[in-house]
Formats: sequence, structure tokens, C-alpha cells
Amino acid sequence: MTMTKDHVKEAQETWDEIAKSFDSTRGRPWKQCIDYIDLLPKDCIVADVGCGNGRHLIPCAKHCKKVIGLDVSIELLKILKDKVEKEKLGNVLLLHSDAVNMPLKNSSIDAVLYIAALHNIRGRDNRLNSLKEVKRILKPGGKALISVWTKWRDEH
Repeated sequence: MTMTKDHVKEAQETWDEIAKSFDSTRGRPWKQCIDYIDLLPKDCIVADVGCGNGRHLIPCAKHCKKVIGLDVSIELLKILKDKVEKEKLGNVLLLHSDAVNMPLKNSSIDAVLYIAALHNIRGRDNRLNSLKEVKRILKPGGKALISVWTKWRDEH
């Protein structure tokens, strides 16, 4: 099952509308994420699923070989692109994508950051499919750090 285009469009419109406000209020990376990033090998390739404004992607890019940021919001990706350019990070690839259908090859990623985004996907089946996508893109033995606000958000 894939997310309907309507759900993806609705999510993109919502996040695009609040992108600037979101960026202005969420600049500090979480300690747990920095601790996770610091333990990753420097030669690894990381996917930051729902990368948003890059508060975890930027520190990850400074530590790891390559970081791929995926987000449904074009406006958040534009904000992040400016930050990446300002930091002169040449090891970042940004992709406009939903988290249920990631445009990444099977077993191509060493580690995943999936922070405070999974619970925003509408529908239990879509959330489960997103987690299956994480498993699909991870190399054998790969690791993922996933956080959610609540696992029982039925309205979505």
C-alpha cells in the first residue's frame, strides 16, 4: 500500500505553510540524536527521514561520509539547502519524498535517523509501510534511531 497522492499533497501543503515557523522554533538538535550520531562510523551513509530543517542532518553531515535528507516539504528542504550551503557541506543530498515510498535502493544505507516524523503519517498501514521502507533501505546490520510522540495516534 502506498500513501495516496491526496495525503502526500496535504502533508506537503501543511508543512510548507508552517516551514518558517517550524524552523524558527526548532533549531537545537536533541542530545539523544547527537549521541547516536557520535557513535556512527565516520565512513557511513545516513538517511535522515523527515529531515525537516536539518537540526539533526547538519551535525550528522559533519560527522559522516554522506547524508541523504528526505522530506515531504519543499519549503523545509529549501531552508535546509540554504543551511547546507552556508556550512559548505558537500556530502548532503536532499530529496523531496514521502516516507512511505523512499526513492533509495535496497540495502544502500548504513544508518537512519527518523526523528519525530513517523507519527505524522496518516494511517496505521502507511506508518507500518514506512517502517518497512526503513528496513528495506538499511544494509544488513544497519541501525536506525526512530522516535515518535505517540504510538496510538488514531486520528492519523
